[in-house]
Amino acid sequence: HLGVNVMGYDYSGYGWSTGKPSVRNTFADIRACWKHLVEEKGTDPRDIVLLGQSVGSGPTCEFAAKLGDDLGGVILHSPLASGVRVLKPTVSDRWPIWLDIYPNFKFVEDICAPTLVMHGDEDRIIHISNAQLLHDRAKNPVPALWLPGYDHQNLDFSPEYLPRLEDFFKNLENKK
Repeated sequence: HLGVNVMGYDYSGYGWSTGKPSVRNTFADIRACWKHLVEEKGTDPRDIVLLGQSVGSGPTCEFAAKLGDDLGGVILHSPLASGVRVLKPTVSDRWPIWLDIYPNFKFVEDICAPTLVMHGDEDRIIHISNAQLLHDRAKNPVPALWLPGYDHQNLDFSPEYLPRLEDFFKNLENKK
């Protein structure tokens, strides 16, 4: 339906993946996927869109921020602004960043690729204010998808979800 190829992966220690789960390993995992697509399969980096859902937004944002113009786009699905901001959404920016995990609110400012943020307003796991902060701070945001009545696990059941993704991918294709 969307006309895209998808490569999914489990973090180390989750699903079918071996190893131990850790923040450090999540970054190694996304780098390994990138290397496979770009170096082994010869995929043009500008044809790649990274999607980070929930905690997966952490390695996605940090990695995307390092890629510069070598990335097609980013989709942040129910993202967290940072580990600390999940626990306390109103925490000050003066909170030492080295004490925080997945400080996406900083990384999103350096993501050059078009960035789509989507979140449900009934999310009780990661408050929607996390996504709003990321959208507000994004270097290259596209119109966000805020879904009234949807929570952390069911955005893809919204009738607006697939059409919004389709528009995002079409706009990326038109900019080539």
